[in-house]
Amino acid sequence: MATIEVEGGGEGPAASIDLGAGTQSINVYLDGNIYLQNQIIDVPQENAETELALSFNVTPASGSGQCDESIVATASNGSGNYTYTVDNSSNLSNLCTGTHQLTAIDTETTCSITTTFTVNAQVGKPNHDIVTTFILYPNPFNDLVTITTSLEQLAPGDNSPIPVTISIYSSSGSHVLTVYSGTLAPEQTHTFPVDVSSFNSGTYIFTIEALGQGKSLMGVKN
Repeated sequence: MATIEVEGGGEGPAASIDLGAGTQSINVYLDGNIYLQNQIIDVPQENAETELALSFNVTPASGSGQCDESIVATASNGSGNYTYTVDNSSNLSNLCTGTHQLTAIDTETTCSITTTFTVNAQVGKPNHDIVTTFILYPNPFNDLVTITTSLEQLAPGDNSPIPVTISIYSSSGSHVLTVYSGTLAPEQTHTFPVDVSSFNSGTYIFTIEALGQGKSLMGVKN
């Protein structure tokens, strides 16, 4: 929500108008005559940071204990200008096997999103995106939020189950809940209703990881 003020002509009173988020078109009249017509105003979301999303693709290490892995991260739904860190370092390569923390920062709004990922030894990782859908609904949510996801086949005609972990983290990156850890069939829609009635109000990070690839979304508990 944003408020604009229009000063009255002569000794007329000033007027204020509350506008919702998004692109708005307004007309302004003075003394019965149009003064501004179809004036376009872009009103930013108050909680724009809740829209940030983060996906990543990990190159597995060549062997256990090796430190030759790298990660490619892509943030979206923000200004388009982002910086990325792994474990508070801007170096996204030469990472060792184990669990790491990835953060994307919108350099214009300073909003950020943080998730964790695991580096494993090389296991024949696919070279295409496995996670095709990852959605939260509703968002913001109250006591129940539903996660919907779908996966692509590892190879054409291969319907082998794919190992998947779906987790929830606090905005600071602390693990809150493992929603699911197991295998899911590709080319199907999988739905996970999650009871979050015990969660405190605030921002949470929802993540899915499959074979070194992952996506993260920010969700808000009212």
